[in-house]
Amino acid sequence: MTYTQRKHKILIVTQEAPENTPLTRELLVLLEQLDKRLFEIYVTVHQEGPFMARLQATGVQVIQLKGLPLPEVTPQKVQRLNERMSQWLWKRTRGEKIIRLILEHEIDLVYTHSLSAFEGAYAAHKTGRPHIWRIQKILPGNRKLFGVFNTIKTLKMIAQYSDQVVCSSDAVKRQFPGWQRQPEIYKTIYTGVNPLMFSPDSPSLSEKAKGFRARHCILDNRILLLAFLLNEPDKGLADLKEACYRLEAQGLDFHIVMIGDLKASVVYEDFQGLAAVEEKRVSFLGMLPYEDWPEAVAASDIVISASYHPPTGNGMIEAMMMALPVVALNSGAAPEFVLPYQTGILCRVGHPVGLTEAISQLISDPDLRKTMGLAGQQKALEHFVMERYVQEIQAVFQKLIETFLQRYA
Repeated sequence: MTYTQRKHKILIVTQEAPENTPLTRELLVLLEQLDKRLFEIYVTVHQEGPFMARLQATGVQVIQLKGLPLPEVTPQKVQRLNERMSQWLWKRTRGEKIIRLILEHEIDLVYTHSLSAFEGAYAAHKTGRPHIWRIQKILPGNRKLFGVFNTIKTLKMIAQYSDQVVCSSDAVKRQFPGWQRQPEIYKTIYTGVNPLMFSPDSPSLSEKAKGFRARHCILDNRILLLAFLLNEPDKGLADLKEACYRLEAQGLDFHIVMIGDLKASVVYEDFQGLAAVEEKRVSFLGMLPYEDWPEAVAASDIVISASYHPPTGNGMIEAMMMALPVVALNSGAAPEFVLPYQTGILCRVGHPVGLTEAISQLISDPDLRKTMGLAGQQKALEHFVMERYVQEIQAVFQKLIETFLQRYA
């Protein structure tokens, strides 16, 4: 078998992360569903543990690479050392180990599935391999990444060391300074959702949803608002609190369940004085494990994205798949998923009055909830299923690999 006839070899460089993060879930599903008849896949990890075991369960080759992260070995540090010490330091970085791995295994393409893992891009550049960087973040202006680089330098470096930058939304893509000048480099591929996990017709999921309501003392006839606070959660929490006060003033009956990266004590302290707190109609679940997320969505009537500048639409897509209307802040990637007054309602950022009006309208109008929910479900099934996401990623892999292998034809 010649070099161009064998399976295409892909090296995926990632960082260990909690399993309930969108990035980790996306990677595991991608590894499970990539066509193993076409691709031979290697994945690097830094240490043994549950994450490594989950990767191995997908049927790929997992390689543990110990060593210093490349950002810790900056050019400034190397310049302060003599030549012998510099060579010793560079050889102990994961970047140098990935270079050897690429050459030994004749890797065709490197795919970095983490914003903060620079070593894969560096190794691909040094060995002349095509490189893809998957980006699922919108960087704030003061962000320092790779230890030393500010946001603008980070974004320019990602573009410089990538043949393709695959973004999770147009909002993520638009943060790159050159996305309009070099549209061929930047591509948006939306994360997909497994429709079987979020089917409103699933009897088992309906039973779990009833159990969720029972555990949190939510009456069957009470409207359940499910709100998630991920990006700038403190700001989203302030908007939600003000909206809940206004909803109570209107005499509306509801139970709100909040999910997000905040301390429970902070949430309950902020909501003190709300009648819903005293009546135990406010629940905060922190970062809910992903396996519990479908039942929380299925138990709900309205889903609220109170995240500021969300880079992806995972929670919104999952709600739409479950035929639920979505109320979201008009920022980040939200407008790419929520069509105003078709699949949900978009509200101005930092405007609790508008948020109150949107929630109030949906609480008071069950027909509108149903109409928007069904429209959202249709949109999700057409555009945001996991199968489509995997096919689009595979197409990018094949295109770059074919271009690379033409040199050896």
